[in-house]
Amino acid sequence: MSLLILDSTEDRMQLVQEIFDRQFKQDKKLSSEYDDYRKRQMLKDISYNLECLETALAFIGQSGTLWHPSPPSPPSPNDPITATLLD
Repeated sequence: MSLLILDSTEDRMQLVQEIFDRQFKQDKKLSSEYDDYRKRQMLKDISYNLECLETALAFIGQSGTLWHPSPPSPPSPNDPITATLLD
């Protein structure tokens, strides 16, 4: 489940439906291979993935990057592994 509430669920559902329809248009075998249950699951997956993407984009928009790693601390010369590597 996404962390953000979407502005317009109707717009999102239209996009989900369009993505779903395009999948079936591009791969003609899906209609015959997928039963109704699998089609519903596919719709849910598209919706979930779109929500996750929207959440990631919202965080990127706030900070300019998705992940802020802390800068690595310099190795301590007293650390036995560092001391071995420096020898």
